[in-house]
Amino acid sequence: MSAGHGRVATRAGAALAACLVLAGCAGIPQSSAPRIVEAVPSTGPTEEPDVRFQPRPPQTGQTREEVVQAFLDALGSAEHQHGVARQFLTAAAAAKWRDDAGATVLAHAPKVEQENGGAEVSISGIQVGSLDPRGSYTSVAPGGPLYRYRLQFAQVDGQWRIANPAPGVIMTASGLNQVYRRLNVYFLARNRSRVVPDPRWFAASRDALPNLLMKALLGGPSTSLADAVTTKLGDGVLLASNVVPESDRLRVFLSGLADRGAAAQAGASAQIVWTLSQLGDAPAVEVYDDGQPLTVDGVGAVQRIQNWRSYDPDSLPLDTSGYFIRRGAVWTTDGEPTPGPAGRGAYQALSVGVSTDLSRLAVVGRLRNGVALYVGPARGVLTRRLTASALADPTWDTATGRVWTVRNGTEIIQVPARGLPVQVMAPGLDRQQGIGAIRLARDGSRVALLVGSPGARVLYVGAVSSSGSGVTELRSIAPRLTNVIDVTWASADSLVVLTTKGAGEASMYSVGVDGSWSNMVTTAGLPALPTAVTAAPGHATLAIAEGGIWRMRDSHEGWTGVFPRRNGLAADSAAAYPG
Repeated sequence: MSAGHGRVATRAGAALAACLVLAGCAGIPQSSAPRIVEAVPSTGPTEEPDVRFQPRPPQTGQTREEVVQAFLDALGSAEHQHGVARQFLTAAAAAKWRDDAGATVLAHAPKVEQENGGAEVSISGIQVGSLDPRGSYTSVAPGGPLYRYRLQFAQVDGQWRIANPAPGVIMTASGLNQVYRRLNVYFLARNRSRVVPDPRWFAASRDALPNLLMKALLGGPSTSLADAVTTKLGDGVLLASNVVPESDRLRVFLSGLADRGAAAQAGASAQIVWTLSQLGDAPAVEVYDDGQPLTVDGVGAVQRIQNWRSYDPDSLPLDTSGYFIRRGAVWTTDGEPTPGPAGRGAYQALSVGVSTDLSRLAVVGRLRNGVALYVGPARGVLTRRLTASALADPTWDTATGRVWTVRNGTEIIQVPARGLPVQVMAPGLDRQQGIGAIRLARDGSRVALLVGSPGARVLYVGAVSSSGSGVTELRSIAPRLTNVIDVTWASADSLVVLTTKGAGEASMYSVGVDGSWSNMVTTAGLPALPTAVTAAPGHATLAIAEGGIWRMRDSHEGWTGVFPRRNGLAADSAAAYPG
């Protein structure tokens, strides 16, 4: 699995630090420098060893504070529903405690101190995020309220035990991925042609993951995606029995799917196979409905990820190039201008967006007074569709074929293939703050926005409503990254963002779409501060620096020039991949 994805705790003797572990979580870890990683993280199979942390049970004569410290330590093991942690509770509290009620994520190990003359012990710390009971992560903005919880005690056989544990578990931002695994649950995009990742965190052993993933699938999308996706595993489809692992496949037993038609069965199969294929020891999946094998035309009973590759949320043609602007013309990183008027500079281009099937262009071009958006066939004449004082770089909605942009820094506008442009409603957006950039995910289900005044913009991600006409659940996913100047989708569940600190420093980060992790991307090798960035799955990350284009395929290769600026000529800008 990639950086930021969960792993089970592997150290048994680190006491509190080992149990309160959440590496790479909640923005930039405050306790250590971010790790330089590949520019484009991926969600790969989970094949790491299943090493389990064994906490110490209660010891005779522990003080109240020692009981609390040991209880927090024991939260690092979810074995038997946090069986060791429950030993630090009274019998009544152990019976009532909901360890599956989510997690509170703190920046550092909490402060543990006596109160009320030692009768109570408080736990306090700076909260940076939380997990809800379904395993979905939410960031907490800096400067939020201090987390504090008071623990009360009772004596059981002469030993102190906690009588009122907080619901869920408490962790720090130094190691969530050592207790939890981050895996995607896949739902269907609005046009049902692609799957959409819904990241969840699971505190479980590997052998429990197939059942947990299936239950998450049947439970539906998270709140942040509910209005943007659909599912063929909704009401009436049940898990008839536990998922059965075989040597070369997983057998999934459902009820209620067989009568839903071929299209529904195909969509459901794609969801199941994409979700379970993250478990690296399961190369194939067999689905049964009411005891009978489910066979989909052209696929058969034994299904593999290759059978559903057409549902890839990140799919782009293999020969996809990067695009950029050179002296008002649209060029590709193959070193040639695009065919047609756009490649000859007819629109005085400032930026470009390309549809994921490479068939259509959207160009923002300079006018004598203001700018215009031109849309049309990639090799043909483009039509002026919108004018304004300023327009953000265009981005394509794969689900509808519409182009999105931001007009005059305040209005999100979508331009259909035919008909008038319309404003996109975004109820959670304060338009007085201003919008600096907009980028739609290639599956069409999420949108990334840079919100705020120049020099103080932060990254927001929202869901594109099922009608395609609104943005819902807009939230700041990496509030600790400030002064963001550019954003791009690296994959359906990760982004790359570029930040600055004054005139002399720029930093690049890869960020999980749920905000649960961020890792620094090296800028070593660039000739100057990068001013823009673009990325796409399976392709080199591109950056604009000193008027030239630079690329990085991985952190070991570093940045190399694609079209470095020479002798002040051919200053390139606005690099973009399709989407």
